[in-house]
Amino acid sequence: GDSIILGLQNQVFKFEGRDDGWHSNLSNKNLQWNMQFKEFKSCPAHENMFASALSLSMHGDNDKADNSNILIVTTPEAIEECQMDPNEVCLGEGTLHMSFDGGKTFVSKPGDYHLALPAASLHTISTPHV
Repeated sequence: GDSIILGLQNQVFKFEGRDDGWHSNLSNKNLQWNMQFKEFKSCPAHENMFASALSLSMHGDNDKADNSNILIVTTPEAIEECQMDPNEVCLGEGTLHMSFDGGKTFVSKPGDYHLALPAASLHTISTPHV
């Protein structure tokens, strides 16, 4: 299932927002963290809003994104290559996708991805669905 944001004392955060709207979670001169929310009509009312994408942009001293615009999105259906080959290892069984260039290209496979920032990388794994 979808992950939940928990507080330090196990508080559960429910998402409220405009369907398919982007909302700012944190914004300062060095980091901008945004989340997109999606309403799922098949879920009970007031429990049907989930984060469907997130974006992280890191800024340097020149107030311009330093090639570090990370976008993580989910899709309702798996990508074709993950549907066609049962041995293909895909993130989120083919429904989780990452972009390191602001959405121009996406990867859907686990691995180590090195970012354009000094000593910055993202490690992804795909755990078995139980």
